[in-house]
Amino acid sequence: MIAARRDDGERVADLLSLAQAASTRLGGNRDDAWTMSGPTNIAMHEVRAAVDMGRPRDALRVRVPDAESVPPAWQARHLLDIAHAQYATKRDADTLATMRRIDRITPGWLAYQGLAREIVRGMLRRPGSSSARARLAAQLNVS
Repeated sequence: MIAARRDDGERVADLLSLAQAASTRLGGNRDDAWTMSGPTNIAMHEVRAAVDMGRPRDALRVRVPDAESVPPAWQARHLLDIAHAQYATKRDADTLATMRRIDRITPGWLAYQGLAREIVRGMLRRPGSSSARARLAAQLNVS
């Protein structure tokens, strides 16, 4: 993730490739001593890296296999990355749907996520009104 935050796409691709090779050898998703590994985790990191590098369309093209197999907090964090990419591509209805999905998986979690509040603030500044935006803003105590 550091390489992604430094916008070093080549390094990110190399590291994801190495992780994918290791995942193939492991034979699937694993949780060893609270350390998730496998194709799902790698794909989630690929999404996060794309978002961190300002490539939301790339993030939305990543196929994440078996996302429900990871713990709910991991699912929520991944979906927040998806919501961020949707917001960045001005897909507000999809963003709201993803935020509702997060809240179903991890009730109350969004209220503690600065990124979620930032996304909602940004959507509130956009033209047009939406009762769904207003409800989410109220839920997250965003004005």
